[in-house]
Amino acid sequence: MKNNIKKLLVAAFALSTLSACSFNITGGSGNTNSNNTTQGGQNINFKQDQLEINENTSLTYEDLFDLNNKVDINIEVSKKELQRISDDYTENFKKSEIYRHADKVTIKLTKNGKTYTNIYYDVGIRQKGNTSRKAIYNEKGEMNFNHFKLSFDETFDNVEMYGNEAYNYVGKDEEYKARGDRNILGLTGLDIKWNKTEDATHIKEIFASRLYEDNGILAQHIGLTKCVIGEADGDKKVDLGVCNLYEPATKSLIKRNLSSGKEYYNLPTWKQEKKGEYGIPDVNYGDLYKCSYGVGFGASNGADLSSYSMQGKKVGIGDIKGTYIPSYERKTNTSVSYDNKQLKNLAETIESRNIDAIKNVVDVDYYIRTEACNFFIGNPDDFRNNANNYMVYIRRIDGKAITIPIDNDRCFGIVKGFNPDGNGMMDVGPLDEWTATGRVVPELFRWTVLEDSQGKAKFLSELERIKDSDFIKEENFTALFNQAKTNYSQDTKVVSFSMNENENKKYGDYINAKINKVNRTIEENKPGENPDPIPDPTPDPNPEPVDPYDYGDIYLNGTFASWNAGKDYKFEYYGGGYYAIEFTVNDISENGVINCKIYDGEDYSRIDWVLVGDRDATNRAVDLNGKDSSSFEILAIEPGVKIGIFLFLDEMRAQIYWIYPEA
Repeated sequence: MKNNIKKLLVAAFALSTLSACSFNITGGSGNTNSNNTTQGGQNINFKQDQLEINENTSLTYEDLFDLNNKVDINIEVSKKELQRISDDYTENFKKSEIYRHADKVTIKLTKNGKTYTNIYYDVGIRQKGNTSRKAIYNEKGEMNFNHFKLSFDETFDNVEMYGNEAYNYVGKDEEYKARGDRNILGLTGLDIKWNKTEDATHIKEIFASRLYEDNGILAQHIGLTKCVIGEADGDKKVDLGVCNLYEPATKSLIKRNLSSGKEYYNLPTWKQEKKGEYGIPDVNYGDLYKCSYGVGFGASNGADLSSYSMQGKKVGIGDIKGTYIPSYERKTNTSVSYDNKQLKNLAETIESRNIDAIKNVVDVDYYIRTEACNFFIGNPDDFRNNANNYMVYIRRIDGKAITIPIDNDRCFGIVKGFNPDGNGMMDVGPLDEWTATGRVVPELFRWTVLEDSQGKAKFLSELERIKDSDFIKEENFTALFNQAKTNYSQDTKVVSFSMNENENKKYGDYINAKINKVNRTIEENKPGENPDPIPDPTPDPNPEPVDPYDYGDIYLNGTFASWNAGKDYKFEYYGGGYYAIEFTVNDISENGVINCKIYDGEDYSRIDWVLVGDRDATNRAVDLNGKDSSSFEILAIEPGVKIGIFLFLDEMRAQIYWIYPEA
């Protein structure tokens, strides 16, 4: 650990030395530097950074996330650049990843009564988030609350992004390197999110990251900061209050943590990992993908690690403008052009349903432990529940994939703004096949846990181990809460520090509900002796013919009915395994897809058919979206069009058709 600290301090010293100079960068447009980046013609005189964190400090990046310390961040941005950040959202691309210029960023870190102050000039800043983004100013001209990303190493030299204002580093290699190497304790950026979910404890997502760490699972470091952002050349500002502070979820997260000296479950050291032979030759990182719903041509119905979700342009390198962000956005080896074959092979292997083959491409033990942590954390927007908010890293050391959860901003009973199961995930069971968001569980979870006896036993064992650990006890949570409250209680703006939540669930109530779910599940799955079968009654000598394909009353349910367990959409049965239904859908998703499940009127999980879909005469996408299950999606839906579904259960086949209204 000391050697790693020394390396970080050397880097900080080198940065401090370089930033003691003012760099004047001039030149014409249309040139390129040694990195083959087309340059603009902006004349820049870099202002000297002021860094107290240098070779004489004993700080590491972990100090930024230690709640015993206090972090204050003040960001000053010109009106012109604030308007550009706003335009990136309101007029251009709602998911823009273009960094604009922050004139000045002041970061104060107080530890053991001493305050260290770093002042950075001309720092990259942009909005962070998906649905959380808003214009910078509201209708009254006041500044809105927004999430932000800071980039200390942004060089602003991309002509496509910045035009004639792009910086020109031709002949200025030292200056270019100095800008590209800027960091704070080894972090080239920081993410800041205000308390949009009104978590009164202010620590639930922090506690989630520490639960992973306690179990040897790789995750972001998360802490707190008081943050203010305002106009550098005006009087408008917004005090965001107590915000979450994040170690960015980039490839550096892997190197930084594997180099930290900590031992992670089943993971190599960074030295071992970068020498691995799998993946692209002569690189340090394996393939890292950020997995989400994507944007533009890269958008999908979630990154569930299925081959279907990777079709078309769903895998690739995102566009910084935000017009194209694939569901599987590659974050490593971005300068190398290749076909992402390891990721696609991962999906195909999972779909083979062969557990031995899956174990060759997935670190199944690591995945199962991660999902055990996820069960207690209870984020309805994660991989298992909504095919979202995680990364896949395919290791160089052995070619096996691990999942890395990110963005657990709705965890431990936070329901503000998103509560799909209606009770903050407290009613969701460990072995449920149907998720809180109305999806079937991903194939990876099905074949490694639900359908594999060894995997299920491993999962239940991990749940029991975490359940019985000291870490999740309420007194441990309360101790962390008190640390945060001591340093930040005077800085809250959205909601004051309290263990008594309003809309959100109390931690104690939530964790007890999850523990009870685990206890019941373990009891129900204990191996035991089979009782003697009850003898059959005397058989009827003249039995009536039995239709082997008559499953009784069945119904269609789904997103078009808000997943209510109702009986409004009933199939008619015509004998011989032939069921049929016709219905009109007016409430559909933006991309014309509805999610469905066949329901017996009592329990969603009782019907688990494997159906094969047929195409209609017009070759529409009626193959159950590749799901081959009683849970399926119907594609290309248009409002007002009647849909018909035939089930031929003697052949376990389904067919879907459309009836358009007459003109």
